[in-house]
Amino acid sequence: MATRPSAPPLSPSTQAECFPSDERDEPSYTTSLHVEMNISSLSAPTDSQMHRPGHSHLHSTDRRPAGFSMWETLWTIARVLSFHVANIVLAFSSTMVVIVGVALTVALLPFCCFGVVIFRVLLRVAASLCLADAMLHNFLVDDEDKIQFPSPDDERQPLLPVFQPHVIVYGVDQRPRFDAAIDQFSARAGFALVYLGSVKCVLGCLSLLGLGLLSIVLSVFFSDNVVIKLNGDVVEDSVTMYLVALFGLGLACAILHVIGGFTLTATRYFCCEDESEMRVE
Repeated sequence: MATRPSAPPLSPSTQAECFPSDERDEPSYTTSLHVEMNISSLSAPTDSQMHRPGHSHLHSTDRRPAGFSMWETLWTIARVLSFHVANIVLAFSSTMVVIVGVALTVALLPFCCFGVVIFRVLLRVAASLCLADAMLHNFLVDDEDKIQFPSPDDERQPLLPVFQPHVIVYGVDQRPRFDAAIDQFSARAGFALVYLGSVKCVLGCLSLLGLGLLSIVLSVFFSDNVVIKLNGDVVEDSVTMYLVALFGLGLACAILHVIGGFTLTATRYFCCEDESEMRVE
């Protein structure tokens, strides 16, 4: 059988013309390397990214650079101290308004029910005090814990603000709203009067106690006439004196922190709708 003659080998010049150098080289791994780099660049979502129901729970710390900031710390301390000072003023003024209003209501009730008018005025003043308390609450807490207020053109004229977590229903952010009508007596209005007349006064006294302890401790650092006694003996060692002052400073800060937490909780409990009573339209 006759065999087909094999083709003569190509010359180097012919190979260069038929097969350019970029085609004869090894296959490029740019695509696979690019894919590997893209895959390696993917990372697991962080806790702040996973805790984003409808982008409503974005903590303020996610938008700030990490690390210690002296100005931010000083601003936080100033906010806490301002909160307690305002809480004292609001507590004592609210207690006086409620006590005087209730006394006038009872005293003027026999005179052609004029006491009812005084009580209606008391409810409106109590509503304003509750709104001021809610604004004071929002001054200290983060954005995701703030009490929400409706728009000014709302048809309803409610009494107290509502604190509710944000709920996403069919892609709509259900914002909290006010609770009861302001022109009629309700259980929520009664709770507000009890809160402003008694509980708020106790919380104001606790804030005053914490600020008083803090001022006493700070006087040790900035005054030379302060005398500290331990077990009846006057402390003359400056190191021991400053250690006692540092302990008192930590205790005062802890007391202010606890009192602030109690105050915020009381504001949400007495002035706002229960979180379990969430309304979804």
